[in-house]
Amino acid sequence: PEILIQMGAAVGDKITLGDEDFVIEDVVTDDVGVSWAGASMAPRIYLGMNQIASTKLIRAGSTFWTTLLFQLQDGEKAEGLARKLGRIYEDPGIRVESHQGSGENTGRILKYLSDYLGLVALVAFFLSGVGASYLFRGYLGRKTREIAILLSIGMQPHKAVGMYAFQLALLGILASLLASGISAVLIPLAGGLVKDLSPLPLNPHLPLVSILLAIAIGALGALVLCLPLLLHLPSIKAAQLFQESAGHQLPKLTPREVLGIIPLAVLFYGAAIWQSHSLLVGSIFIGSLGVSCLAAVMLGLPVLKFLAKVPVRFLPLKIAFRYLGRSPVHAISGFLALSVGALLINLILQVQVSLEKELAQPEGNTLPSLFLFDIQEDQRKGLEAYIKGLGSDSLFTSPMIRSRLMAVNGVPFDKGKGKDALTREQEMRSRMRNRGVNLSYRDGLLESESLISGRPFSGKYDYESGQPGELSIEFRYAERLGVALGDTMSFEVQSVPIEGRVVSMRKIRWNSFQPNFFLQFQPGVLEDAPKTFISVIPKLPFEKKLRIQTSIVEMFPNVSIIDVSKLVKKILDLASQMLFVLKFMAVIATLAGLFVLFSIASHQVEQRSWDSNLLKILGASFSTVRYSVLLEFATLVAGAVCIGGVFGLLASWVFTSYVLGNEWTPSVYPFLVTGCGLFVLCFVMVLLATNRVLKKKSALSL
Repeated sequence: PEILIQMGAAVGDKITLGDEDFVIEDVVTDDVGVSWAGASMAPRIYLGMNQIASTKLIRAGSTFWTTLLFQLQDGEKAEGLARKLGRIYEDPGIRVESHQGSGENTGRILKYLSDYLGLVALVAFFLSGVGASYLFRGYLGRKTREIAILLSIGMQPHKAVGMYAFQLALLGILASLLASGISAVLIPLAGGLVKDLSPLPLNPHLPLVSILLAIAIGALGALVLCLPLLLHLPSIKAAQLFQESAGHQLPKLTPREVLGIIPLAVLFYGAAIWQSHSLLVGSIFIGSLGVSCLAAVMLGLPVLKFLAKVPVRFLPLKIAFRYLGRSPVHAISGFLALSVGALLINLILQVQVSLEKELAQPEGNTLPSLFLFDIQEDQRKGLEAYIKGLGSDSLFTSPMIRSRLMAVNGVPFDKGKGKDALTREQEMRSRMRNRGVNLSYRDGLLESESLISGRPFSGKYDYESGQPGELSIEFRYAERLGVALGDTMSFEVQSVPIEGRVVSMRKIRWNSFQPNFFLQFQPGVLEDAPKTFISVIPKLPFEKKLRIQTSIVEMFPNVSIIDVSKLVKKILDLASQMLFVLKFMAVIATLAGLFVLFSIASHQVEQRSWDSNLLKILGASFSTVRYSVLLEFATLVAGAVCIGGVFGLLASWVFTSYVLGNEWTPSVYPFLVTGCGLFVLCFVMVLLATNRVLKKKSALSL
């Protein structure tokens, strides 16, 4: 449609392309195959391949590129083939991409969704692991008598381990089959949530390989998850048959069981890297969990010991504090499980808040309506004056200089061609190293830019100083090139060497839809270099936009105009859809986390039933027992919410800043959700459990 407007043409009109005449047959209103990056946003004219030769547009001196699309055999890996072709064709003019890599180039906006959903999957995986490990630990505690009897009548320890290992594997397989059955029903329904994220029709389903993988994870994962606890079984002694509280105490870990944690840690670390497809993301996630768990234990144990010594007169509170201090294994296990659950839920919700801010539409009337390309240097002032005379103003006009990056700190730049990328970070780094380099210059920052390190430009470049020009670089681009503050970068512009020293790192808010540049020199370095200009015209009414387009085409026929209004609307609509998905997944993850914490809280209350009955026998009133249990769990939940909230906040800062590269936005919303959710669960569980226990006959319960 934009081309028809600029040409003043209509369907059925004749146009001449090169040496051939054509008739306009139709209009492409929505080109789903167009990328969102670079000049691919420009409007296109489609004609048959057999008609190209007759136009004689492709001949000596023409500038063009050809794209070859390959359909692969079933089961053939696109990324692997792309790497092989990349090693064969080392010409920098030939770019080989898989459909996954090309898809990633359509915008960082989809990467946010992918990273967030990967984080949700990791959180769900670890929440299930925390819940399963804790509940099985309690299950072994209740089976202490049974295990001791079996060992005392001659069952060999390894058979006892095998029996419970078989139970775990069987339960894991059954659970996986049940989950796969539910997923097979829900996945097609979930396709409606993401249908607008793809221009092609989607038919989501659960493949057989995913079912088999789920069964393997259910069986083997359950065994590895509970391996430290299984190794505890041979240490159970027959003397525990004569202990009154046998079956009601959680087993203590011995050094042998601690060694069993190593395979569990390796499994979790491998699963984190596998799920996130990133060594960085997996390492940050596991590191955050490990540090948080260690901190929870180190902070929790002294506090529990302190509570046991606190002098209080209120009997229920005194009983609660004494129980917490004198049953540290029981208390710290529940505290650790609850705090990790609170951490993970806080992490999901905090990242969601930051992503919502990143994807939100920019404030003010700064969204562009038209992009103007290929403005020649001698046309710049005249074009700006002409646009102003038409009743509009340019947001800004930026120079663009094509160049090649030759060296960093005097070392020839390695594009990394032919090297296999094992992680997403390596793929992105390789892609950045092999892309073209556009340079620009400006004396200050735009509204969409912010300085995150270094200093502003010192002013106009002084050639007599003999020093390299000052250079500002986008911080993610710098990371992928391996460039730091103070490094020198050497470029070649039309065979002329240009050198710059990095003095600052910038963060760019790309959803401003302004033509920002990764690399910018200070004024005075590139003014004499061959260049063209890009101009941006802000949002305009439809009629005025048409009038400006046709007028510019008549006065400046070499200037290319792109109407980005439709593109901006499409991306903003996509962002709003993604925000819905983010909120939906945050709710699902929160509900799943609260369900796990519900199970843990319920089990914690069940563990207190023996002590509650003992208090009844000793003459404690109904309200005393209830208040003591309620205060005990209120203390655990308060500590878990605080520890989990603080470390969830820190983990979200690390993930948002160093993985997503976004601005971190702290919020009290996650604290309220986890705090209120845990306290409500605690209150409900205590009421239900204490009522059930207190209604039983104490002698029978014991």
